[in-house]
Amino acid sequence: MVTIKTYLNNLKQFNNMNKYITWVLKNGKFFKDVGQLNQQEKILIKKYRYSITAKQCYYNSQMLATSNSKFKYYEGWYLFKDIPIHLEHGFNIYNGKVIDTTQYNRNKKRSRQYFGVYIPVSFIRQNMNDTGRAEHILYKYFLSKNKFINKEII
Repeated sequence: MVTIKTYLNNLKQFNNMNKYITWVLKNGKFFKDVGQLNQQEKILIKKYRYSITAKQCYYNSQMLATSNSKFKYYEGWYLFKDIPIHLEHGFNIYNGKVIDTTQYNRNKKRSRQYFGVYIPVSFIRQNMNDTGRAEHILYKYFLSKNKFINKEII
């Protein structure tokens, strides 16, 4: 199985992705599986979970982070142990554990790897104010931290 970091390093070979992927690798963190949640964590997830619809991970995770400051928002990729496809994903971290509201209670027996960059709530809220929606924002966050980069090159 190709790890997420190996996958991202392979993407760096494309000139237009090099600066972005280098920044992601430098600023991202690796997290192992969701793990076992205690009862309090399960209650919090149920309280703040808005939808478990596939492809709504950005909305679910961003709404959770803006609703409760205990949940940190990360955006990046995840990978199932038995499926070698690296999927872009938004997820939360609470007490050092991955909280994946979109995948919660799905595929409990599957081991997952997560790799993401922390994005502060202030940036999430600003993007929501600007666009009127919760969406994939990792690249926008990268550009906000690297204003000297020509957007057309990347």
